[in-house]
Amino acid sequence: MTRSITWMAWRWPIAVWAGCERPWKKPHAWDTTTVLVSSDHWYRESRALDGKTDKRVPFLVKMAGQTAPVEFDTPFNTSLTQGLVVAILRKEVVSPQDVLAWLERYRNDTPLLPLEER
Repeated sequence: MTRSITWMAWRWPIAVWAGCERPWKKPHAWDTTTVLVSSDHWYRESRALDGKTDKRVPFLVKMAGQTAPVEFDTPFNTSLTQGLVVAILRKEVVSPQDVLAWLERYRNDTPLLPLEER
């Protein structure tokens, strides 16, 4: 759901994902599964890629049955993840559009911390 993240910024989540590949080879497993991939921090080596520091934390959600990508370009604190997962488990959020609406509704509930340069 995050826009314009370079491949290098995703190398660790992709490496973890590669280790989880086997279950997705079962017929229809990918189509019927919701997956959330994130990180506990931003890609700290992003400056080495293009000279820019990108402090966005990776956050991807693929809902069961989802066939097309959607984007949410508004900043939000990923500490909302637990609430989103609970809403998914309760079937209050069942589609990509529901995810977007949920994030829009709750994104201001947890303040964003200032992004300071290290």
